[in-house]
Amino acid sequence: MGGLEFWTLLAIIPGLFAFIHNILPPPYAQIFNTWVKSLVDYFSPYAFLNVPEFYGAGGNVVYDYVEEYLSSSTALAAQHVSLCRPKNATQNTFSLAHNESIMKEFMGVNVWWTHSVSPRQGTNFSWPGDAPQDDKRTYTLKIRKSHKSRVLEPYVEHVIATAKKVKEQTRDRLLYTNVKNTGYYQSTGANLSVSLSLFCCLL
Repeated sequence: MGGLEFWTLLAIIPGLFAFIHNILPPPYAQIFNTWVKSLVDYFSPYAFLNVPEFYGAGGNVVYDYVEEYLSSSTALAAQHVSLCRPKNATQNTFSLAHNESIMKEFMGVNVWWTHSVSPRQGTNFSWPGDAPQDDKRTYTLKIRKSHKSRVLEPYVEHVIATAKKVKEQTRDRLLYTNVKNTGYYQSTGANLSVSLSLFCCLL
């Protein structure tokens, strides 16, 4: 089979799968989709790790770590970036836009992070005054299957350690800025000097 015939056959396969899916009854179509996904995952050289923003009824701290870890390099490496500045913050925050990916290197291995945003599943009913439902945000890590057993666990620990360091540096910088702007030390020192002077005069 020549190169042209191979690529032609490869382009026909998705359409063939879609045609089969449309003619099958819903229960069999779902089984067919599961089979196709398993087939694609089997032949794919990559493994994927999802990090959702929420886990169960609460937040997912690993999601916050990943966002903090990527924030330092996102502005320069990514093509589409979300820019914001939280209230009372002194620095801008960069995060990956929807469906944007960024490549990182660890232990000589390339890994890819992708940020996705989708509507949260739920009922459309809401009481008057209720806040609108938030979107579902997820970071997905793509790594080669051949590197997964060697790199994945150390890389996750590296992400968490780096995020904690970045967060600590940001907190220290914010504390220094707030103290400098309010002049706490200067005013406290001045009041202490005045008090000592009055005390000496009374003696």
